[in-house]
Amino acid sequence: MSSSTRWVDPGTSLGAFSDEFLVRCPKCEQLALVTRSWDSEHRHWRRAAMTCSACGHSRRADQHLCCTRCPIPAGSRWVGPAMLSARCRCARCGVWLEDEKRLRAPPKDDWVELPCERCRESTRTSYVLRQVPVHRRIEAVDACFGLPLWLQTSVRGETLWAFNSRHLAFLRAYLGATLREKSVVTSSAAARLPGWLKRAARSEALRAVARLERRLLSPSRTRAGRR
Repeated sequence: MSSSTRWVDPGTSLGAFSDEFLVRCPKCEQLALVTRSWDSEHRHWRRAAMTCSACGHSRRADQHLCCTRCPIPAGSRWVGPAMLSARCRCARCGVWLEDEKRLRAPPKDDWVELPCERCRESTRTSYVLRQVPVHRRIEAVDACFGLPLWLQTSVRGETLWAFNSRHLAFLRAYLGATLREKSVVTSSAAARLPGWLKRAARSEALRAVARLERRLLSPSRTRAGRR
């Protein structure tokens, strides 16, 4: 077996690629860039910024998002899919009301109405928003604003995605190897790859990576999307 097909997991985490996201601009739908930096002293991501070189559109997060498990803070400018959770007592009969659902985008209001099956009244209450877990997303988005990733393509009904060129190169190295050695770091990016991708035919997975590489090299001629 050729040594060139051997790949050793360096233990790199997904967070190592999370300082830069190639996304689809919400204004012109061309390639845009989201960047952020890690504050090692306070151990959180600094506020992110998005810029589009095609149309000049830009935006800056008013708050930082730490991880997908943290609530989305007010003012974060998150526009992507979100999980809404709400719980309160019915204002009329006092029974507990609960709701949890996935939304394509955050609601415009800072409250929701929960209907009561017992007395047929609705109660207005606040809610908590969180990012939709990666495995439950229909479309891959960045972790700062929820904008669709530029580098994503469909593979047998699933989505192969990459944050940026470094992440894409990492995927090519992993998928192109015929011998893969695991890392002792169980939370590495390779260890967290979805099962369907690990089971996919090597040739098919590499063709999907090649599609993303072409999209990366010709952003002005290739429209992002799940192809």
